[in-house]
Amino acid sequence: ETQVRIGLRSHLLKNRLLLSAGYNIDEVSLGGAFVAFPGYGLGIEYSLVFPTEPSAFAVSGGSHRFGLFIQGRRLVKRELDVAAMFLTANELFRGETGKVTGIVKNTGEKRASEFFVSLYYCGGDGSYRPIFPKKYIESLPPDSEAVLDWDWTPGSVGEFELVLSVDDDGTSFPDVVGRIKETDEKNNVLSIEVQVVPSFEIKLLPHQMVLPLEEVTTCVEEEPIIPVVFFEKNSSVVDTVYHRLLKTIAVRLSANPYGSLVLSGFVYDDEPDSALSLRRAEAVRDYILSLDPSLEGRVLARMPDDVHRKRVPPETEIARLFIDMVEAENRRVEMEAVVSDTMFKKLFEIQFNLGSSDVDTNPLDSFDITGLQIFLEKNPDVLLFIEGFRDSSEDEELPLRRAENVRLFFRGYLPQKLARILDGGVGLSCVRGYLSAEGVIFRPRAGMPFVKEYLPNREFIDTIDVVPTADIDKLDSYELTIEDAYGNVVRRLASGKGELPGQFFWNWEYEGDFLVLPDERYYCVLRVVSSGREKKFRSKPLRAEVSLRRREIESIILVEYIFNEIVPSSSFLESREEDVVRRLEAFKGDRLRVVIAGHTDRIGTEEYNITLSRRRAEREVERIKALLKDKWGDDFEQKLKEKNITIEPIGYGYSRPYSVEILTPDGIKELLVGDNETPYGRTANRRVVAEFYYQRTFEK
Repeated sequence: ETQVRIGLRSHLLKNRLLLSAGYNIDEVSLGGAFVAFPGYGLGIEYSLVFPTEPSAFAVSGGSHRFGLFIQGRRLVKRELDVAAMFLTANELFRGETGKVTGIVKNTGEKRASEFFVSLYYCGGDGSYRPIFPKKYIESLPPDSEAVLDWDWTPGSVGEFELVLSVDDDGTSFPDVVGRIKETDEKNNVLSIEVQVVPSFEIKLLPHQMVLPLEEVTTCVEEEPIIPVVFFEKNSSVVDTVYHRLLKTIAVRLSANPYGSLVLSGFVYDDEPDSALSLRRAEAVRDYILSLDPSLEGRVLARMPDDVHRKRVPPETEIARLFIDMVEAENRRVEMEAVVSDTMFKKLFEIQFNLGSSDVDTNPLDSFDITGLQIFLEKNPDVLLFIEGFRDSSEDEELPLRRAENVRLFFRGYLPQKLARILDGGVGLSCVRGYLSAEGVIFRPRAGMPFVKEYLPNREFIDTIDVVPTADIDKLDSYELTIEDAYGNVVRRLASGKGELPGQFFWNWEYEGDFLVLPDERYYCVLRVVSSGREKKFRSKPLRAEVSLRRREIESIILVEYIFNEIVPSSSFLESREEDVVRRLEAFKGDRLRVVIAGHTDRIGTEEYNITLSRRRAEREVERIKALLKDKWGDDFEQKLKEKNITIEPIGYGYSRPYSVEILTPDGIKELLVGDNETPYGRTANRRVVAEFYYQRTFEK
């Protein structure tokens, strides 16, 4: 028997819930279904059924039905389909070649092969013209894109339509002639509107290409890196003042793939929760990883064996007078940069006969020198330290002499700046070679040179001719500047709108942003805006020339010290004593005064700190002279006199907190690094800096 059933079905919740009603001659039903797996059409169904005969309903009432079902679905088959997805053009000028870029995508399920993509432009006459060449795509896999570039030189100004046509051989546009049978032909064409503006060239012709200065003083200073993060009492929150420091270290660690960072947390005695030390280290680690997640596994947080180890001991009489400052400096996380490749951690150890500096063993025999070269090339902040030691009965000059003799074996393999020698002091009569990654956390930020003072030639007035190669309509705006080779503006000479003047004049009396450096190149730069588009024109290079006297001031950080000590906190910084010696060797001028300046923090009396800073400065002078003696011989002091070089230790105590002048986009700014009110600033103030004062005088 065949029955006909009439029903309605409603789909809800993205086809996961179905509501239904049905009728046939014997019964009426109401029900619903839940589709458990929409992708396969599998579901569970329930219906409440009532008989249509009143007598049957009176006897049995309604009944319930449960069931499983499988339903089919309509599939849209997109076997092969290529589409124009994107089209753009850069600034377009009449008569100049511009760039047009289009993107084509295979949105189908099969590989598209051997088809053309054409580009057209349409001007005011309504005609479409091809932009050659048409692009041939040999193969485009499913769900992949092809980026296509065209060069186009517009012949006129105005608005144009650019049209990208996919699977089109370019023979009959606007009809598309292709070879691929696609499921959707409508997405093959994409168009945009572009504006072509008039083109012109402007020559800038300064009458004088040399900018005369009578006297000039240039300056460059380094900014220190202090690899310690300090915390408030009972807190593990990293203060925002340390974000710049941690960002610098994260960038350097990323650039040194075989370096790792170990973070050790500490607490002060009045913080009973020892686990706070680990939370502090983890907080610093987590912030670094938020900057660069790829450093995972190379930044390690640890709780040291002695979480109460003092960075600044409170037991001394001086410290007890400044107990609040002492406590603040002991709530901290210290950083240590290590070489993670065990092959190159310790390279060699060479023993010496008592009183001798002769090397009996070739250090290169104990490791692969080519591998070391590759390793150092990949890790720019890792250095080879060659550290000499002596027996207590031996001459104090032996450690450096031994280290230098060992370094001679590396000549031709490594430059001296990568192989540093150190005086390890008293120990075994030996030289040890090892790699250090301390540069990651101690290398100062390099400063940009700037002019501190200058005396211009008052008679100097330069004329700049402005020569357009074609007639120029009135400009939206123009600005004439003097810029350095990096695009930094050093003078703003003129600006305006409308008609462009044919000449500009300028001299050193103008109150500009920056001052020019001798030996650097500068340019007259004219920026014009026409029809909303900007163009830039540049003159041939200018340079500044000093006619009377030139002074240069340079300061480099030599040592950062542990509190109340003359013991340095970094071998990396101490190895920079060799940089001082290299500057002395290379000096050619009238006079060079080198000040080795010692400094302290604010903790302690003025008299005590002046004495301590003087001792620190004198220690560095002695070490520099030891290097000079090793290189120049016993008569090194006579050679210093012949070169007119003086080296002078000065102790400033806490009178000069660490500040540097830096070049910013807003001009020269003074940055206070050594704020004695903060533990970070006090740490920065425990330092020795080498200050170089160069002078050259020229005949007028």
